[in-house]
Amino acid sequence: MAEDSSLRELVEGAGVGMVLGIIGMGLAFVFNVFAARYYGPDSFGQFTLAKTILLFTSMVAGMGIIKGVERYIPRYESNDEGEKLKGYLSFVFTWPISLSVMLGLGLFFSAEWLTGFFDYPSEFSTLLRVVGLTVPFRVLQQVFTRIFLAHKNVFLHQFNTEVVENVVLLAGMAVVVWFDLSVFALVVTLALSFVIASLFNWVRYRWDISHSSIDGSESGDHQHVEWLQFSVPLFFTGILSFVVNWTDNFFIGRYLEPEQLGVYGVVFSMAMVLKLFQVVFI
Repeated sequence: MAEDSSLRELVEGAGVGMVLGIIGMGLAFVFNVFAARYYGPDSFGQFTLAKTILLFTSMVAGMGIIKGVERYIPRYESNDEGEKLKGYLSFVFTWPISLSVMLGLGLFFSAEWLTGFFDYPSEFSTLLRVVGLTVPFRVLQQVFTRIFLAHKNVFLHQFNTEVVENVVLLAGMAVVVWFDLSVFALVVTLALSFVIASLFNWVRYRWDISHSSIDGSESGDHQHVEWLQFSVPLFFTGILSFVVNWTDNFFIGRYLEPEQLGVYGVVFSMAMVLKLFQVVFI
């Protein structure tokens, strides 16, 4: 009976993940196509590069620490190690978010230099400043969604990353079109998607998964060395994965014109539809 229950739970989680994954990829596809059509290749290319820089900076801020959430939370909960669990939660919130604030500020103050490096129009520096302020919210959102996944709550994990963010983006796109706003407003919409997703996650975390009732003090043995030893290799594999998947945007942004990156970005979004079922089954 226990095996049947576990199998049913696995199948249900996979089903929820697949359905929400399909919805999320569909919403993202519609957003990218409409944004590219409305703004044209030049402005959409600037948006694409700004988003790529946001994703890269957020990944560096996570240092691989976020990926350890699914390992340590179930372990400490199953072994009834409340002190270690509270210590780990403090660690996983404090380290990545603190680093994200520092990297975000660095991105904010280096916006003009990066704009010159990519040889983009001067207004691109304003987009990068918005991105810099967004980095901590992006990292916070990732921490929460990993915690949901560690508790086998696939619905909250997928609903936030696949639905909430993309619905905010589409709603923002509608406002942009209605008021005929610039690409700056589109980047602000991207920032709001992560801010709103983070607030949504915080409410659901406090409501559904708060660990306040766990016995143990946060000042116990945090085992930082073990946690960092586990996270650092994941950090480097994450860097490698990002290089494999996103170097094209950086190189096109550096050596070609913004409109060429815009064309590439929307074609890439269309091509990603071909990976729909592979991605959602993963």
